[in-house]
Amino acid sequence: MKQIKRSLSAFIIRLFHWEYWPTNLIYCPVGWYWLWLGIKARSFYFMNAANPAIHTGGFVMESKNDVYALLPEECYPSTLCIDKKTPFAEVLQQLMKTTITFPCIVKPDIGMQGLAVKKIASEKELQAYYQLMPLRFLIQSYVPYSNEAGVFYHRIPNEKKGKISGIVLKEFTTITGNGKDTVETLVDQNQRYSLYRDSIARELGPKMQAVPASGETVQLLYYGNHARGSKFLDGTHLVSPSLEDVFNDICTQIPGFYFGRLDIKYNSWE
Repeated sequence: MKQIKRSLSAFIIRLFHWEYWPTNLIYCPVGWYWLWLGIKARSFYFMNAANPAIHTGGFVMESKNDVYALLPEECYPSTLCIDKKTPFAEVLQQLMKTTITFPCIVKPDIGMQGLAVKKIASEKELQAYYQLMPLRFLIQSYVPYSNEAGVFYHRIPNEKKGKISGIVLKEFTTITGNGKDTVETLVDQNQRYSLYRDSIARELGPKMQAVPASGETVQLLYYGNHARGSKFLDGTHLVSPSLEDVFNDICTQIPGFYFGRLDIKYNSWE
């Protein structure tokens, strides 16, 4: 009965909040518009011209590792790309030659919506991920900053300065304890987080039964991704000439990049 109530509640929430509707349904109008633009341009990959250095212009199926290779090294975490054919013993040898330590982040080299992104705490967990992951994947240093934002940048080729047209602030999935309820109960009481209950349970495991102290904040998931429960807020009011100068300095160092979103982790906006 409890499971039926959960399912019914989740259905009603999704029905009246379009952000939870199926991705294919949301993007259906965009797909028809892409088809029309492709016919007009006589190429369905007309978007390649926006970012000629990135496969399909970053529209779909681009390699994260190939994109990192275009960036200034100081702008992204230490990254190790693992081919699935590489024996696990060799993976560990390669890892020892880097500055990456546990905990770290693992994710598919080609992926979307936070699919199969995981925080790994030990060599044992890394081996379990390696055995389950059928594709090439990345191991990255974990960046422990408490906030994340998506900064959308665009620049006309051959122009020296671009523009920030939007900022998305990402609110992570956290709950605050009351000293009496378990994490599981607090998740179920939250309309938003209850929809991601299975993902949270997989991530936390036995910790779902812990009782946080009153006022204690517990971070449920570590990824600023909507598919993992993060809430997206409009932060475009934070755009300033000095911020645009910072991103111009970064983006003009990236060959063949003129249009896209940069995901930034930070402790304070200043």
